[in-house]
Amino acid sequence: MMEYACFSCPKSFLFDSLIRQDLQNEQDFFNIFNLVHPVNPVRKNNPFKNKTTMDVAQLEKAQVLVALYKGPVYQQQGHANRERLWRLLLKHQHSVRRHLADWGGDLELDEAEGYARIVELDVEDDIREQLPTLIEKRPLNYPTTLLVVLLRKQLIEHQRFSGETILRTSRTDIHELLSHFLNVGQTDEAKVRDRIDDSISTLERYGLLRNLGTEGDDYEVRRILNSFVDLAFIDAFEEKLRQYAHTYFKQTADHDTE
Repeated sequence: MMEYACFSCPKSFLFDSLIRQDLQNEQDFFNIFNLVHPVNPVRKNNPFKNKTTMDVAQLEKAQVLVALYKGPVYQQQGHANRERLWRLLLKHQHSVRRHLADWGGDLELDEAEGYARIVELDVEDDIREQLPTLIEKRPLNYPTTLLVVLLRKQLIEHQRFSGETILRTSRTDIHELLSHFLNVGQTDEAKVRDRIDDSISTLERYGLLRNLGTEGDDYEVRRILNSFVDLAFIDAFEEKLRQYAHTYFKQTADHDTE
């Protein structure tokens, strides 16, 4: 299976010798990470329904909301449309927050890191049950969850020790990072490569990886990953891996003595 305890030296991972004979239990075991995705609600009392014209502020706010309902919004220098959208977001952020609050949502805006996304409003559970579903949770499979955790570890190291603005990686780097784990006990290397490519595509689709458009398939690891995966999640993930390793080694030892 996989492991890890020390991110800076992958080959010294505690669970290197774990063999994943099948992935039958991976959903039960590793479904502890869920990506959230905004769900665009249908408003019963649409304030624009009977209007034939909208003022500039309403149009700008509508553009921002449409973008947020599609996913995170990023500040991206050198991209005119995204720079304009980011300016509109900053301009109308208070109005956007009020709109989202009507639906039990809130705006998470990090100007320093250059991203914004819709999150659930922090309310009591009994109130939450009465609100419409604004956030949809999408569970990730085991390889993708593992990739998320490993990239988050890299991001922590990068932010601590690197002077570079962004963390860059490549498809080749990601394959080397994950195949170190996924190839253990596997004979079909092509299948492993396909699973890694699927994981890359998933994170790119959700905006956690951004293709830099180079021939070598270089990617930016976006800092919004910090928002999705905190240190508590990483600790919980590592603890589950340790528990699994303990169970696996015990079963293996029992089997060898039979």
